[in-house]
Amino acid sequence: MANGIFYALVPLWQFWISRYKIEEKESWIRSNQMSKRILLGLLITALLLFLGLPGFAQESTVKGNLAGVVLDSSGAVVQGATVTLAGPTGNRTAKTDVDGKFIFAALTPGVYGVKVEQSGFKAADVKGIEVATGRTSSLRMQLEPGAVSETVEVSATAVTVDTTSTATGANLNDAFYASVPVPRNVSGLFYVAPGVADSGQAGRANPSISGGSGLENLYVADGVNITDPAFGGLGIFTRTYGSVGTGINLSFIKEVQVKTGGFEPQYGQATGGVVQIVTKSGGQDFHGAVGFFGAPVSTEANTRQIDLFRNRHVGRSLLTSSANPGGTLPASGLGVGPGSYDIDGEIGGYVPGFRKNLFFFGSYNPTLNTDFLVPPQFAGAPLITGGVQQQVGLFTLLHGKPIYMRAFTNNYAGKLTWKIGNSQTLESSIFGDPTSTNSTAFRVVNAQDTSVFSSQNYSTRNWVVRYNGTMSPTWLVNANFTWNNNQFTENPLFPNTFNVTDRTFAKLSPTLSGLGFVENHKADNFGYEVDTSKTVHFLGQHTFMLGGTEAFLNYDDIKSRTGGTFAVPDLGAVRNQTVYGCPAATGSVTCPLGFLTNATFNLNFRPGCTLCPSYTAPDGTTVGPVAATVGRGEYGPPVIGTEGLSMSAFVNDNWTINKFLSFSLGLRWEQYRMTGETEHYTFTDNWAPRLGIVLDPWGDRKSKIYLNWARYNYQMPLDAAIRSLSNELDLTGLRFAPVVNPNNTVTIIPDAAHLLNGLVGGSGGRATLSAQAGNNGTITAGNIEGFAPGTKMQYEDEYVAGVERELGHGVVVSARYIDRRLRRVVEDMGGISPEGSNCCFTQVFLIGNPSSTLDIFTNEPHATVQPKGATCPSGLVSDSDVNGFAYTSGLQACFPSGVGVNGLDAGSAVPDGIADGFANPVRNYQAAEFELNKGFSRNWLMRLNYRLAYLRGNYEGAFRNDNGQTDPSISSLFDFTAGVLNLLGDQFAAGPLNTDRHHVGNLFFSYTFDHSYFRGFTVGTGMRIQSGTPISEFGNHPAYGNQGEVPFGGRGKLGRTPASGSIDLHAEYAHKMTERWTLRAGTDLFNVTNSQTTTFVDQLRDISFSAPGSNSDFQKPLAFQNPFYARFSVKLEF
Repeated sequence: MANGIFYALVPLWQFWISRYKIEEKESWIRSNQMSKRILLGLLITALLLFLGLPGFAQESTVKGNLAGVVLDSSGAVVQGATVTLAGPTGNRTAKTDVDGKFIFAALTPGVYGVKVEQSGFKAADVKGIEVATGRTSSLRMQLEPGAVSETVEVSATAVTVDTTSTATGANLNDAFYASVPVPRNVSGLFYVAPGVADSGQAGRANPSISGGSGLENLYVADGVNITDPAFGGLGIFTRTYGSVGTGINLSFIKEVQVKTGGFEPQYGQATGGVVQIVTKSGGQDFHGAVGFFGAPVSTEANTRQIDLFRNRHVGRSLLTSSANPGGTLPASGLGVGPGSYDIDGEIGGYVPGFRKNLFFFGSYNPTLNTDFLVPPQFAGAPLITGGVQQQVGLFTLLHGKPIYMRAFTNNYAGKLTWKIGNSQTLESSIFGDPTSTNSTAFRVVNAQDTSVFSSQNYSTRNWVVRYNGTMSPTWLVNANFTWNNNQFTENPLFPNTFNVTDRTFAKLSPTLSGLGFVENHKADNFGYEVDTSKTVHFLGQHTFMLGGTEAFLNYDDIKSRTGGTFAVPDLGAVRNQTVYGCPAATGSVTCPLGFLTNATFNLNFRPGCTLCPSYTAPDGTTVGPVAATVGRGEYGPPVIGTEGLSMSAFVNDNWTINKFLSFSLGLRWEQYRMTGETEHYTFTDNWAPRLGIVLDPWGDRKSKIYLNWARYNYQMPLDAAIRSLSNELDLTGLRFAPVVNPNNTVTIIPDAAHLLNGLVGGSGGRATLSAQAGNNGTITAGNIEGFAPGTKMQYEDEYVAGVERELGHGVVVSARYIDRRLRRVVEDMGGISPEGSNCCFTQVFLIGNPSSTLDIFTNEPHATVQPKGATCPSGLVSDSDVNGFAYTSGLQACFPSGVGVNGLDAGSAVPDGIADGFANPVRNYQAAEFELNKGFSRNWLMRLNYRLAYLRGNYEGAFRNDNGQTDPSISSLFDFTAGVLNLLGDQFAAGPLNTDRHHVGNLFFSYTFDHSYFRGFTVGTGMRIQSGTPISEFGNHPAYGNQGEVPFGGRGKLGRTPASGSIDLHAEYAHKMTERWTLRAGTDLFNVTNSQTTTFVDQLRDISFSAPGSNSDFQKPLAFQNPFYARFSVKLEF
């Protein structure tokens, strides 16, 4: 069989080669040497398989183990006993070893029975043993003297604590989520685990796990990595809408495992948590169901409206109670609560004629999710005295009726399992979620017409082929090939209409026309893995583990803006030099002349512009002269192809010295190559050691005291390859004179005749160009970006100490302490200060590992701090921000020259022997967690957990809640050094981070009646309470002008949002129609107390590109807890 595995891998390797050849990327040539190393690693692994040497076999990502020890009545071990395992796919047998132990590995999660037989003893039979993903369920069975023909029934509570693992987290199976109130989406289960909290603007589908940001988790379904390759979110993640599709639905989920700490060395790429999802399987008996689940809008209580508290109105949602800081509803809210309906059909069993060997499972689950939103009647309030308030265009067009947002999803899943004898299994599964929506206003309803409408089509498709083999009782082999495909397409209803936003008045920012930025994509993630394990006896028992993985990621990013493209206006040699920095087209990307660009526009008041037309705002106020400024445009290629090649190897020795003490020593190696259109970079030799110690004080597998230390590397998503390694060519700052029509609508004509830059009586000077096109990780000249040599992966260290005890009857109590410290991050950096940028220096970027000792730039000369207006001898003075507003301190910076100590321009990407002035990134997480759990037995189950945690630092991670930035590892946090005027406020001062919640508690309980009049009834409850999050004061960036960048007075200076919580109820009646057919009817009530506490407030002191203090909604609510609603279900099972 080892030969078969190797030859099965050959076509996979040929597939990789052919794919690279088809692409004909230069990256293949440059990575050829690396690929040879991978091939060598695979050959070595295959050799180990041939020889049967000790090797690795992870707990398969979709399997579990069942182990035990057999004792006689005196406590002595029983050797050579026959152990028979009975499960969904048939029976397996094993013999106890010299220590009385046995193990059944690589089991499909589910419920099993075990029978032990030995001459001179009565047989012992245990039923209802639950095997969970990635865990080893343990049995301690004691045989009584007697005839083997006699059988003693033993309770399933003989299952004891897993003393083989130091991992922390939760395993949640279908019996659990069917018995308690949870949402009909997989992400709702994540929050049951201790250590899991809301991640803020990254969305509910991407939680913060053990202090990580929402984009630092690893999501695996049936062994397929379903983490978005560009951003790191669950399933399909987009820059604009967050997670929109996962390919996973509760209807076909068997189990969800949420790992919150203590990861084994086979897990990497994440500095948050690891979520593993396992789909259902077939067996030797047919089973199936048809069901309906509905959450009618009519069951929802009245929603608390944000517009009642705010000046800038965002619309009246009928279903949710939250908005984004920019004034739009969160797209991730769609389908979370009421307005959701789905039909569930599933069937599993065996292929006729192959009952003992070939099993199947299939599921189809069409789902309809709907949300409703009434556009705001007025764009904002209060009115300027004398103004004539006008209704918002969409409200008028729709006669005050709601806009509906509807998504229809065809969830499907299928699995085929071939049992090759009793020791080998070949399995394949496929699942996906093609989705289409109506055409509606997904982004903003504070708009004048339907040109902001769009429709969406997106889907994931996931496929895996997996082999699990038991070569001998001590030798296991696993191998799999996986493919994840996801794609997203947004279709603007008016693709030829420019996006124009009215920013002429701080309290109003309606969209006058057009959808604007559109980013579609097509992505693939191909991977394969080979691993094996071998158990040997030497000074105790060693289980040696060895394995390797490789994944090839391909992400094609397709960007556009409504309105189409237009030629960059040619203004004549003199004016071209003034505006673009070049007199004529050169063909170089640093000169935009001769290129086509797209654009979005902001309508701004431009006093003193005599060539600008006069404009009247929607509130009736005469604004005066206005110009349409290009907020952002791109003149690079519309399609950007990026690639990633990741590989890892891991080794582990699980050493059991005796029944009391065991050690786990592991090491993981990772290498990752990112390739964009023009550059590439390889993170080499990133090591992640793991060390675990487990003490079983009494040696009875009912208790454990454990310690674990681990290092986790974070794999940087491909967004950086899209933006920083692919010639992203940005053009901003062009100002055009708009045509103001008689009805006060605005038309943009982006040609030379309407361009105002560089004209007397016009507006604006030099345009802003960003040509990121470095040369293979090095910097040559201009505003370009690459990687600093020697840059390594982000990593964190974790320390875990805990205790766990089985109290009897299946009740397990545990307590643990988790300490995580982020030691190194990857970020893009600039070598000048904000005041230097606003004055006189060019900003150059490098991606690297920022620290207080880093030296990769030429420092700007030390500036003298002066009162504003003082004489600066050099004339190089900085006294106002990029928006033209004087620094609030009343000070200015006077630079003596424009060069550093090495004679090069300030900010050049050349070291000068002086530290660049960055702060050390800090993120520290400390938590104490307590659990009291009981699996379902004796008619009831319970999960109770509480977490006390502190999350402090100056660096959130891959997702930045400060400004909502979805740019993992290339955020704006380190774009500038601190400078002398402290324009970045307390940006680098450590404090409570945005997702810091001190207290989080969960209680889930369920009871099933099996007698009296209530026979068949199941009642369950779910309760969650959590403390609030910090409230800070964020000002606009002094050099960029956008909001949410600079915390003033320290993080959390304004206190915290109030604590929130909810009580949910579940009730179900199961009517047994026949021996095989059961009809179930149920209801779930969410937030039965209808608590609608404020959960998020507006922390933006300033509105983008406006004066300090311009946000009249500062500290006003942006989100409330969703109100009460009900869900009903009916299901027919056999």
